[in-house]
Amino acid sequence: LFLGISVLAECLDCPELKVTADDFIHQHFNEVYKTDEFLQLDAKRVTHLNQDTLTMKADQVYDDAVRLLKYDEPNHQPFMVDIILKSDFLLYQRIS
Repeated sequence: LFLGISVLAECLDCPELKVTADDFIHQHFNEVYKTDEFLQLDAKRVTHLNQDTLTMKADQVYDDAVRLLKYDEPNHQPFMVDIILKSDFLLYQRIS
């Protein structure tokens, strides 16, 4: 729900709503990434999530990336390197 609100707020040029939705996404990412709505996100949006504010367990980083890539492989394949690199960076941040 909040992913869609964020996208809609961006389209409608409602920065306050977008910030609120994005804050929720980042704070509750452990639940957000499990939704079908997350899997339906454009790969560019996924790679632009603010990794500094995501709340996510280290062991879920790769699961998240693999699940996303498998969901819509033809559309996500061009972004595979970006998604994996982002996952590596998130995992490194959580372990360090």
